[in-house]
Amino acid sequence: MFYYQKDGPGILKRLYVDRISGSACKVGKNLLCPDCKQVIGSYIIYKKENRPAYRLFVGSITKDTAILR
Repeated sequence: MFYYQKDGPGILKRLYVDRISGSACKVGKNLLCPDCKQVIGSYIIYKKENRPAYRLFVGSITKDTAILR
């Protein structure tokens, strides 16, 4: 689906837009899977850092899913 430069340990809770590269996903208000068109996250401004990001729905994406597509 895309490459993401993850920072820190733990599960993915949000994806910062500036760390996403090689995206085949449709970006906009929602982040959509290019294969099944399912919504995997929604666009937000992360207030703590004032950065655009996608808040992921629990279990919608894994490390392998993000790298292999």
